[in-house]
Amino acid sequence: KSIKRFPFAPYLVMLLSQHAGKPAIPIVREGQEVLRGQLIAKADGFVSAPIHSPVTGVVKEVGTALDFNGKMAPAIILKPYPGATQEVLCQKPVGIDSLSPQDIIQCVQDMGMVGLGGAAFPAHVKLSPPEGKTVETFIVNGCECEPYLTSDHRVMLEFCEKIVIGTRLLLKGLGAKQAIICIED
Repeated sequence: KSIKRFPFAPYLVMLLSQHAGKPAIPIVREGQEVLRGQLIAKADGFVSAPIHSPVTGVVKEVGTALDFNGKMAPAIILKPYPGATQEVLCQKPVGIDSLSPQDIIQCVQDMGMVGLGGAAFPAHVKLSPPEGKTVETFIVNGCECEPYLTSDHRVMLEFCEKIVIGTRLLLKGLGAKQAIICIED
């Protein structure tokens, strides 16, 4: 079935350890209004990722919440505004044609993109080969045998043009010679 947006829950818990590496550092305070897409926690080092608000609403709490291991972890709790359009209002337009390879990787780092695997590893780290190493072939993995398999399938059907644009940007960012987009048969 096609991708559909669920209504937001009354509260959203944003764990600051959403990824392998150091937890992000909150930069908002309780009671503060935030816009969807607004930076709410900054990365704390190279193997860390910034976190942006998924909703327009108010910061209910900056504290701790249960993580996926059942342990208390740093978190920001948000209360969405039910009547908000939830349009992303905090994006800064970027002229992608003029981006250098380093700019492209920096954009990935700034957006806080992480992998969908269990470690949720920050994508910019994966896109930063060790000194003296190069990437010849970039693989877009749309055939993982993970719980996200159906999601990958729908994204590839509904957003194929964006996948091609993203692939071309990452080819430039990595200096790779070719890309292979893998799909499940």
